[in-house]
Amino acid sequence: MIASYTIDSSLQSVETINQTFLLFCQTHGIAEDTTFQLELCLIEAVNNAIIHAYKNKPGQDVNVEYQLSRPLFMSKTLTLKVSDH
Repeated sequence: MIASYTIDSSLQSVETINQTFLLFCQTHGIAEDTTFQLELCLIEAVNNAIIHAYKNKPGQDVNVEYQLSRPLFMSKTLTLKVSDH
């Protein structure tokens, strides 16, 4: 399962993607403590893209992708990707 979003480079957009991510985790049965740790990583990565890549200037794209997979004989794997242009 892959979820991919493009958000604006404004700090207000961070809450929107965070809520979307929390719903994704809940829907796919990811444990609360794991969700909390992943949420911190996601927020930090998105904030870094906004603050450092775009110098807090809105109107630019920040791409957020998360992929949930279950490799053979392994537990679930969640990959987070945050990118700027």
